[in-house]
Amino acid sequence: MSSLILQSAYFIDREKNTQKKLNNLLNFISNGQLTNTPSSVLEEINKLDIEKKEIQDQIKDLKQQLSQPTIAHVSLEQIKNHLTNFSKILPNLKPEQQKDFLHTIIKEITVNSGSSPSKRTIKHIELFFDTSSETDFVLTYDKDSLH
Repeated sequence: MSSLILQSAYFIDREKNTQKKLNNLLNFISNGQLTNTPSSVLEEINKLDIEKKEIQDQIKDLKQQLSQPTIAHVSLEQIKNHLTNFSKILPNLKPEQQKDFLHTIIKEITVNSGSSPSKRTIKHIELFFDTSSETDFVLTYDKDSLH
């Protein structure tokens, strides 16, 4: 992944340098410093324009590669370990902070039927982790019923 970022930075720098060369040639011509533009200058402009387009294509390809997600497996054991750590932190939070925190990771709680609230038990909890701010991985998960 980091080599793609380095390649992208390299090509972006090359694109800027090529554009700078093109601009210098065009300014030289437009300022009237050349009344008859020599064919060698026109050839250089065409060459730089082609190089710029090739670099832009390479940058586009690298950006597309960088945008591809990396799929990583997170085991149930890892999730349980993290939740155990959360359970150590939770008692130190104010009730409103606890509620907000739990709302961020719990998508759905399914409860078994019972004659009163104290007789109901949890059937399963579906967790949700918001990864919208991360673009370099895909989160996949599986349900595990509580027994």
